[in-house]
Amino acid sequence: MSTSLTTIFDTDELVVTTHPAIVDRLYSGFAGASGLVAMWLGKRGRLITIEGRLKSDTNSSYSSARADLLDKIYAAEELMSLDAADYTYQGETMKNLLFDRMELLPSYGSQYYAQDSGGYLSCKFVYYCRSLSDE
Repeated sequence: MSTSLTTIFDTDELVVTTHPAIVDRLYSGFAGASGLVAMWLGKRGRLITIEGRLKSDTNSSYSSARADLLDKIYAAEELMSLDAADYTYQGETMKNLLFDRMELLPSYGSQYYAQDSGGYLSCKFVYYCRSLSDE
């Protein structure tokens, strides 16, 4: 059973990019060898980036919208403590996905939190993930 990324982040404004596999090599030199020896240690998964925008409605007040947005950021941070699981996005299933690192990006100039004309307080983010499956 896989979980939809749009459900987790509560937004349709996501861009999911799958990058080539991460290969692990060990380089070493030892006595009697003329040069460098490389050992291929296998693949370490595929890098997957998830870029998006978290939103909070500012109809009540700016301070409550900011508190709600911070709750959404904290909930997104909790993904890093989960075990590998299957997630879907636009019909594609990413198997054994680990959430490694999250960064907030400036939305407008140097502001991380910005209020748009639609009455939403929002912030951009990028999540760096690894898919431990070759599929």
